[in-house]
Amino acid sequence: MVSRRLVLPEETTEAELDAVIDELNADDTVDGMLVQLPVPEQLSEVRIANRIHPDKDVDGFAPVNLGRLIRGEPGSVSCTPPGSCGCSTGPASRSRAPTPSWWGAA
Repeated sequence: MVSRRLVLPEETTEAELDAVIDELNADDTVDGMLVQLPVPEQLSEVRIANRIHPDKDVDGFAPVNLGRLIRGEPGSVSCTPPGSCGCSTGPASRSRAPTPSWWGAA
């Protein structure tokens, strides 16, 4: 597995970001994208989520993936909830977190 970190300047425009996302969407070597939120004021988190191909949406924020989540269909699901529950149920934890039933299959 290869991981790349793209750090764009704070003044990146919507058009510039769209071009980067489109390039990553078209790149068959890219399996997923994660966008660090919050984004600078001139960018729209909703627009970004809509631009990332649902199959490459690691956060599970794309409308298609949110719909799949709500319907219990397979799809991308944010890695944060399972990671958080995993940390809270590790050997050092004295309590066990409940097993969520709303994540769906990933």
